[in-house]
Amino acid sequence: MPDSHPTLLAALAGRDTRSYTEIVTAWNALAAQMQEPGTLSLRQFHRWMSGGVMPRGSSQRVSERFWQRPVAELLQPTPTVQHIESPSVALDIRKIVMGAAEDAADHSSNVANYIDSEAIEALAERVGIYARQYAATPPLELFYNLRKLRDSADRLLEHTHAPGQQEPLYLILSQTSALLAGVSFDLGVSDAATEHARAAHTYGKLINNVSAMGLARAIQATLAFWAGEPSRGARLAEVGLEGSTVGTIAVRLHAVSARCFALMGEATATKRALAAAEDARTGIDETYDSLGGEFVFSPARTAFCAGAAYLALGDGDAAARAARSALDLYASVSADQRWYGGVYGAHADLAAARIYSDDLADAADHMEQLLLAPVGLRTSRLVQRARRVQTTVAGRRYRGSPAAARLTGQAEAFVADATAARALPSSSP
Repeated sequence: MPDSHPTLLAALAGRDTRSYTEIVTAWNALAAQMQEPGTLSLRQFHRWMSGGVMPRGSSQRVSERFWQRPVAELLQPTPTVQHIESPSVALDIRKIVMGAAEDAADHSSNVANYIDSEAIEALAERVGIYARQYAATPPLELFYNLRKLRDSADRLLEHTHAPGQQEPLYLILSQTSALLAGVSFDLGVSDAATEHARAAHTYGKLINNVSAMGLARAIQATLAFWAGEPSRGARLAEVGLEGSTVGTIAVRLHAVSARCFALMGEATATKRALAAAEDARTGIDETYDSLGGEFVFSPARTAFCAGAAYLALGDGDAAARAARSALDLYASVSADQRWYGGVYGAHADLAAARIYSDDLADAADHMEQLLLAPVGLRTSRLVQRARRVQTTVAGRRYRGSPAAARLTGQAEAFVADATAARALPSSSP
């Protein structure tokens, strides 16, 4: 009597003398032998056999070695398989029935599972470490570390259904996604940054953490104004401020609002947002103030943001004052905690501000400081600032000026080096 299977994988498993549990155990043993991070559960194995989900990454590599066939072939619908004799039919039925029982056992054990709380605490500590390392770590290096951290949190989440453990894991996922959004944008991949920011908000919403949702909105607003959509950015920041009224996340949201309003040409709203940012600093954000690093919007960063906002308004003098204030404040921070993106960015903004005052020599001095930035730290934001110096020089009609030509050459060299570095294949794991 013929018996059909939804995929070749299901047919192979049906003819295997081992139970589904034994197949899964053998698969996981091979993954460990291959030093691949993927693990396979009975429930996931059933999904593969149905053809609804395709193994990817490490799971794909292990599966192709385990069954000695490409994954695409394994998940193809298979023709009807003719059972030669009745005992094999009986064995097939028994395996189907036993598979359902094993699936139920697997699910019930997962529901009852409770992971060691120290594992969660270790991940939370790593979030804080990476947030503090953000300031001086090349984005690509940080990206790999954050991706590993996110995967670790995701695996732990799969192994617990205890609400008291799920909530901190969702917060870790939200925080890691927020950092990944920033790193992705620094690497010039805005689409990925958008997806990570959206994930950060979703995770924060799942646990109703106002600060996590506010940080995600601030990142989304930042991505919006860099994409040339300041009005959308202002709306996103406003939504974030509905829950975050004081503390470092509120400071960030107000500062981002200022950048958006400045790009819209609304000077009064810009200054009002900058004042609100300083007022919000008097409060405490219980989720993020204690973590420090990238999660904290410091006075130096607020001054840096103000400088960029005044530049957008065309107020060179105010922009220069704010950028110098940012540099002074950054200088007072220990070198390992200093946000070099802000330091080099402030020099770029000062260069643009001094062009407004026709002081091209001072502008060139600040561009020389920008050129000291290591290639690994030449983020997308710094590249765009260097390009703004180019356009500012071009817009001032310095035709034939050697000083203007020097500034243009400095900006072009910075952009070219950053672009070339990003095009090189990565040697990171």
